[in-house]
Amino acid sequence: MEKNSSRSIRRSLIWVVSLFIIGVVIWGATRYIGLYMERRRAEQALIEQERIAAEEAERVRVEQERIAAEEAERIRADEERIATEEAEREKQEQIRVATEEAKRKSYFSQVERIKSKALQGDVESQLKLALLYNRGSEYVKRDVAESIKWYRMAAEQGDQYAQGYLGSIYCKGEGVARDSIEGVKWYGMLAEQGDLATQRWLYRIYLAGRGVPKDYVKAFKWLRMAAESGDVEMQFRLGTCYFYGQKGVIAVDYAQAVEWFGRAAEQGSGKGQFFMGVCYENGKGVQKSEPKAKEWYDKAAKNGVTSLDQCLY
Repeated sequence: MEKNSSRSIRRSLIWVVSLFIIGVVIWGATRYIGLYMERRRAEQALIEQERIAAEEAERVRVEQERIAAEEAERIRADEERIATEEAEREKQEQIRVATEEAKRKSYFSQVERIKSKALQGDVESQLKLALLYNRGSEYVKRDVAESIKWYRMAAEQGDQYAQGYLGSIYCKGEGVARDSIEGVKWYGMLAEQGDLATQRWLYRIYLAGRGVPKDYVKAFKWLRMAAESGDVEMQFRLGTCYFYGQKGVIAVDYAQAVEWFGRAAEQGSGKGQFFMGVCYENGKGVQKSEPKAKEWYDKAAKNGVTSLDQCLY
């Protein structure tokens, strides 16, 4: 019994020790496996980090290469665009210069043709050159002296515009030294061709001595020419010259007075109509006639003229 009991205890101890050893082994194995797995996880985590880092580095490299390539392409494209634009600008500038030169040559060629005709006496060409040098242009500098030269050539051939222009600039001193005598000379040539306004102007300056010495003979000459050109006021004034006379210039001539008063009266001059009444009332240049005198006085009155003072002042 005691032997059996001792064996049983021994077996139990052996069993317990075995279980303990097995437990220790299992714990150790478990612990080893845990450490192994932890190390593996750490290794895998490191591998993952390295993978991620490598992928990030690769992504950054690829992105940098892409950016560098895009920048290089942009720079190339810009350089190509700038070169193209510069080439186009140079081309356009060459075209502009060539066109401008062709235009300038054509312009001066045309001027030379006009000058050739002007030198042959063509008045229209002379006036074109006069205007060109008077105003100047893109290619021709303004030259008043040259302008006057061509105006003078046209004026000497009877061009009224040129004569009036020369008369004006010399009388006003525009671009030339003021010279009333020279100005009046050209205005006189214009007036001789029938320019009514100039005839009136010459009559007034010689009558008043404005810019020229008083000269009643010349004043009367231009007065008569203006009257013959149909100017109503000048016709009436010419009539008064014949009616009253001017010592040393014009003798009293009632017949001529009636002639010119009549012309003015027929054009509606109240003054001319009134003096026609005076002539018929007093038998000056016409047979005395009270009815005709009244007829003319009535016409004058309708035009606002009722007294001699209104005619003379």
